[in-house]
Parts: sequence; C-alpha cells; structure tokens
Amino acid sequence: MSNKLISTLSVLALAGMVSTSAQALPTPVQTELSVYTQAYAAGGDFVGNYDPAWTTGIAPMAVGTSAYSESNGATANSFGFGASNFSDSAAGAVGFSALGWRTENLLEGRVQLAARFLYQFTMNENGKFNLLWDITSNGLNDPAIGNFNFSISGVGSQLLQRDTGSNEVSFDLLAGTTYSMLILGDWSAEGALGTQGFSEDASFVWNITPTGSSQVPEPNGLLLLGLSLALLFGVQKRSEGLH
Repeated sequence: MSNKLISTLSVLALAGMVSTSAQALPTPVQTELSVYTQAYAAGGDFVGNYDPAWTTGIAPMAVGTSAYSESNGATANSFGFGASNFSDSAAGAVGFSALGWRTENLLEGRVQLAARFLYQFTMNENGKFNLLWDITSNGLNDPAIGNFNFSISGVGSQLLQRDTGSNEVSFDLLAGTTYSMLILGDWSAEGALGTQGFSEDASFVWNITPTGSSQVPEPNGLLLLGLSLALLFGVQKRSEGLH
C-alpha cells in the first residue's frame, strides 16, 4: 500500500490540538462508510465488490475491497481502502488510502471506483462546519478523475480537487436542523484502456464550532493517530485477498 495518507495524518497529528470548546454538541444520527470496486476485461468475468459499514453512533469504521477481471492476457483491477473516526460528535476524520485501478493490455473493458462517507447529525445550536482536506494522486492525467464532491444537505456543495495541497471550506449550520454531510468520489473509465493505472490518498478532517467562536479547525492528534492505525490495520487485514 501507499504510505502517503498515513504520513499525512501523522504530520497533522503533530499539530496536536483539540476539536471543540464547551458547547451543545450535535446529536449524531447515522454514519456510513463504503468503498465500491468494479472491473471487466472483455471475454472475462464482470466483477463488482462493495464493502459498506454503518453505525447509528460515531464508532470508528474501516472498509476495503478490490475487483479483478482477466481474459486472454488482458487484466482490469480496481481497489481501495477507507477508515473513519471521531473525537466526539462535533469533530472527526475520514481517510481513503490506495484508491485506484490498474489495467494491462486491455483492448476492451471497464473499471470503476467509488469511495463514500456520510455523517448525519442534528444541530443543537447554531454553528459552523469546517472541513480541512488534502487529496494526492499518482499517475493521473484526466482532470475529471480523482476529485471528490463535498456537500451538506440544504446548505451547499463544493468540488474538492486533487493535487492542490491542503485546503479548507466552511458552511454555516442552524440549530434544530438535521444535516447530511457527504464526501463522495466516483470515477470510471472504459473502452480500449491499454496499460495504465493510478492511485491516490485522501484525508478529510472536520469540526463544528459554535457561531461566534474564534476557534479554528484543527485536527485532533489522538484522533488522527487512531485513524492512521485503523487504515494500516484495514490494509493489512485485507491485503491477502487483493490482487
């Protein structure tokens, strides 16, 4: 696996700050994390694998899967891992590691990859949702592949572009409202793909601060350390079954 995401989270952990001040924390409703992979080499099997996890609270989660298809010396392979964790209902992080695909001698086929994280919560006072993100890729030329979409229901959305360094976005939230925060990457390629491949790592760290607070979003050191360990564990746990 690539160690880029683990390194990124470790560096952020050195910033060592805590997430929330005294406030009425949001009430968590549901959390979901998933990775979907698909691969097809013409003449071979059409393979699609989906690894989801969900909880009604804010428990840590880890997922990972791959899809592999082969025919007449041509191969298609897609893969990805993800992990999420919280310090409390107002601060958390999600990371995706070794997201990508690889094709060899593929004259006709298809690969698809989707990484998704959803956090649904109810605000108990007015506040601001702050997201810090970084997406780093290797081997990508198509500008439409590798970016994520970030949205909060009823509030707004933003395209999170890869390979632009560390970035930040914020949205205002209202007390008494239930929101769904979604981070989604969904990419595919098909046809005569030949021999090509890419991989990327993505980290997303957020907190929710009370309106009027001077606090800035910072990653929680223990949170990020736990997330990096969860990613490493998830990769090791699944590596034996992946191509």
